[in-house]
Amino acid sequence: MKFVRAIWKLLVGVKDALVLLLLLLFFGMLYGTLSARPAPVRDGVLNLDLNGSLVEQPARAQWSDVASGSRLGQFRLRDRVAAPDKVRDDGRVKAVALDLDGFTGGGDTALLDRAQAGRRVR
Repeated sequence: MKFVRAIWKLLVGVKDALVLLLLLLFFGMLYGTLSARPAPVRDGVLNLDLNGSLVEQPARAQWSDVASGSRLGQFRLRDRVAAPDKVRDDGRVKAVALDLDGFTGGGDTALLDRAQAGRRVR
């Protein structure tokens, strides 16, 4: 009976080790998939990196925000709409890439104005 119990414990240990290995592989693949970055922007592509929010008028920086470094970026809508308009007739720009990883949003009209600027570039 001791022999059967020892074999059973060995089989349960092998099963547990295989399950742990498969879980590690699954979560490793999931992490690799979710942290994958797109190909770098090449020549001829206007890269618009939006890290923060679109606002009509950015708020003035407070000393506490500057000291702690916790202030989120605020971008003036006028500037973010003017950039695609400036390159609309530039022959060197073939495409526009929007990097929205850090984009925190904006008002409805701000997003609509930004979308219309993107359509005008096409």
